[in-house]
Amino acid sequence: KGTGIAFGAFAGFEIDEKIGGPFGACLLGFQIKARALVGFDLSLLKYDSETTCNQTDTPPPHGLNGFRATGRAYALVTIEGGHITCFELPDLGVGVKVEFDLFKPSYLDVNVTAVAFGERATIGFDIGEQCGIICE
Repeated sequence: KGTGIAFGAFAGFEIDEKIGGPFGACLLGFQIKARALVGFDLSLLKYDSETTCNQTDTPPPHGLNGFRATGRAYALVTIEGGHITCFELPDLGVGVKVEFDLFKPSYLDVNVTAVAFGERATIGFDIGEQCGIICE
């Protein structure tokens, strides 16, 4: 269907550190587990001028001179338990995901999720129209 380029990348790290204090296991010491992830993927494809999107009634040609860009990016940070000077740390985390599909039609979807004290909250929004599958 389309010709072009697609690529992505991912990186992450993890920390699991425990340092005992001078007066015992936790007094003036700490223990922490943390993790972070980040990544993305992107495609830039050229389509024939007569192709259409299956989720919208946008007339051909779609895209910018037949080119469409789609992709997503995400990031995640978590802290699991642990303590600092005998005070327990709650499990905490936040994640962000962004997806897009550009041009004619254009679409953007953003979601943020946070976790703290055993509770989870997600907020997000999307704008525009998704192209969906490219049809000939």
